[in-house]
Amino acid sequence: MENVRGVLSAAIRHRPLAQRGPGHPQLDPEELHGSAFRLILRELSELGYHVVFDLVDAADYGAGQRRHRLVFVGSRDGEPVRVPARTHAENATDGRLPWLTLKEALAGLGDPDPVGVPLSDLRRGILALVPPGGNWRDLPEDLQKEALGKAYVSWGGRTGFYRRLDWDRPAPALTTNPASKATMVAHPEENRVLTVREYARLQGFPDDWQFEGGPAEQYVQIGNAVPIAIGAAVGAALRKVMRRRSGTDPELRGVVACQDPELLRRVNARPRTILNPQRMREDGTLSAARRWMSQHEPREQLHIPVVDQLR
Repeated sequence: MENVRGVLSAAIRHRPLAQRGPGHPQLDPEELHGSAFRLILRELSELGYHVVFDLVDAADYGAGQRRHRLVFVGSRDGEPVRVPARTHAENATDGRLPWLTLKEALAGLGDPDPVGVPLSDLRRGILALVPPGGNWRDLPEDLQKEALGKAYVSWGGRTGFYRRLDWDRPAPALTTNPASKATMVAHPEENRVLTVREYARLQGFPDDWQFEGGPAEQYVQIGNAVPIAIGAAVGAALRKVMRRRSGTDPELRGVVACQDPELLRRVNARPRTILNPQRMREDGTLSAARRWMSQHEPREQLHIPVVDQLR
């Protein structure tokens, strides 16, 4: 099973940001960060599966993009399953290969009749001012507000606005719409977004793989796919387990474990919630925010083993 890394912090019930913080009721347990993830782990355990999970990056398995996915590998009968070991790294050590760059991933791609979505003249003009590897922050200051519109006063990094890729780095996670202003996936040099075939190559599809529908539908199919590199690595790991003759361990049934102790530490250390922006609060003082947060019970730690603790 796989899903986006946001599952780690997802709540069973979402409370809008405007309804959190001083002046609003405290959060219910089902509205706290991680409540949905805890429910998933509990259900997997009650089903009797032995499950190991980890947060992986497609670039660590040879894909040409950074794409984080939460991967669960499970065995109904208690076989000692594992999330596959990484084969690549940003700084290649311990026998791993270096990450695949965008230039390497797209090398030799023949695309005589490219399919894509066009940018408006305005957006192409703005994009022309962004250097490789840059985004809206590289624009002249007087253009930044025009480029972002209402998002100019929002919070967060907004790194996807007018984002141009870098030949010497893996691509960021591909979205289902490369032409969206907020999540643009633009070519490093040309004033356009990546084509459907370039998208498919970065996800690992063969160059002759056919996608149905119009350009927008094809981008959705590719953008929603699991990178082939991750699927292949997990498949190989499962095949290795199935071919092993060591049998099953009944004591592992119902045991859910984390493969990475650092990931487990981060999950347990995360905040219980994100407060609404200060400008939305009637009382925007830091002391009021701390009082509101202190009304919640201390976070219950996620007490599950890491793989190294399993026999």
